[in-house]
Amino acid sequence: MSNRNDEDIVDRIVLRQALMTVISNFEDVLRENVYETTAQTPQVIDVRDVDEVTRFGATGQVHLVTIDFSSEFGAHQTMWAIKFSSSGEKVFSEASNSRWLFKQLEYLNYGNLRTPKLLFAFPEEKILIYEGIHGDTYFQADVAPRKKAVLAGRLLAAIHGSPTRSVDAESYENLMALMLLDLPISALRREVIGKASSIYFEEMKDSIGGGNIFGDYHQRNVILSREKQNTHLQKIYVIDPEYMMFADNCRCEDIANFFVFQLIEEYKNTHSIDETRSALHFFLLGYNQVLRDFNLSLNELYPHMPLEFHLAYHIFINIRMRIKRSRQKLKGSKQVNKRSVQDFIAEVKELISLAEFLLKERPLTS
Repeated sequence: MSNRNDEDIVDRIVLRQALMTVISNFEDVLRENVYETTAQTPQVIDVRDVDEVTRFGATGQVHLVTIDFSSEFGAHQTMWAIKFSSSGEKVFSEASNSRWLFKQLEYLNYGNLRTPKLLFAFPEEKILIYEGIHGDTYFQADVAPRKKAVLAGRLLAAIHGSPTRSVDAESYENLMALMLLDLPISALRREVIGKASSIYFEEMKDSIGGGNIFGDYHQRNVILSREKQNTHLQKIYVIDPEYMMFADNCRCEDIANFFVFQLIEEYKNTHSIDETRSALHFFLLGYNQVLRDFNLSLNELYPHMPLEFHLAYHIFINIRMRIKRSRQKLKGSKQVNKRSVQDFIAEVKELISLAEFLLKERPLTS
């Protein structure tokens, strides 16, 4: 135990030294920060202290760094979010997405619908530096459920914007066909689910809900500020725009991604979807508030919203990931716990039934 603690301390010291080196190489950013607050450009920058908190996300680690520094104009403090990427190509792509998103939300000028500003991107060093924000994830935020659902809906509508295009229904049809071949189900059930899905492809062809999507709009990528304000003033941020797609994707794909884990957990614990249905209602209320500013509504974009299709598909993705993790775990273990395997199989069957129920009954949009 002591050795592990000693290793952790050493790791923290090494990380702190690495962050100090990164920060010292980007003193111009700190000069800009001083200028924004004092309207004066300092010549001397002295970094006094760095406090770091590591957050783990789906795409890697982000280091939230509070920097205490001084200049000839006094003491200053700022916050950065430093992200180390796995490749220069990913840095370049995310930086491009981030700049587009920042301009989109700045242009719409809602004030409280935001994304952190990208300060610097360095593909060769595989580093992105964003402005830091003080807040909590949607999942953790101490905000009334109805209010934060409305806010999250407004933010996503602003990201999607006003352009309307046909949905590339064929791509979703192909994805579902491949997914069904990969699931542990019988040929008969595969046919039943495929038939239940087919009506959604026809409906998507008749819609104009196609456009750019965020691609990873889930509840841990949405941050609410800790300022206690009303619904329309509290700041809400979307982070991590790595997977944005600029094509003819369906807007409902992002909506489904936002709710799928909430839906799975609720159904697993209660065999109900009532809380998810309520949160979705207020989310769509907020989404339509922004669409009205574009003289649009979800009903105009979709004669029939294909939300349940996208939820079912995301559930299938979740099942596939669970199976992959389970196989890796079994491969590395010497003994197989039969009870655990049985519980896992039962859980997978339950999720498949939930997806099939969504496709057939449309309980959230009918």
